[in-house]
Amino acid sequence: MMAAAMWAALVAPANPANGGVPVRVGGTGHEDACGSLVQVGNLGSRSFLAVRDGPGTRFRMLDQLRIGRPLTVCEERGQWLGVIYGDGNADCAVYTPRPRRTAYPGPCRSGWVHGRYVKLVAG
Repeated sequence: MMAAAMWAALVAPANPANGGVPVRVGGTGHEDACGSLVQVGNLGSRSFLAVRDGPGTRFRMLDQLRIGRPLTVCEERGQWLGVIYGDGNADCAVYTPRPRRTAYPGPCRSGWVHGRYVKLVAG
């Protein structure tokens, strides 16, 4: 029971009230809500890429991703990328236009990763 509660806290969505920075999507009415597709790579001796609830190492870790995991980039802040990712073939609803820039509402996961550890696939 305690392990389940700890895991739920670890993978909870970013919460601005708790210091998290939500990933924002959209902003134009004629382009996809998010632009580029990347995948986890370039990890060196690391075994995973940390997904955080804000653009920096001081933010809480939400998830751990392995090499090859696809991510959609929706926002950039310096070297940090705001990303959306789902499980398997989930439709994360990021490839349709959104006229206003808003926090990503789901249904997939979102968070921040360092750009050094991903490689561009498309976009």
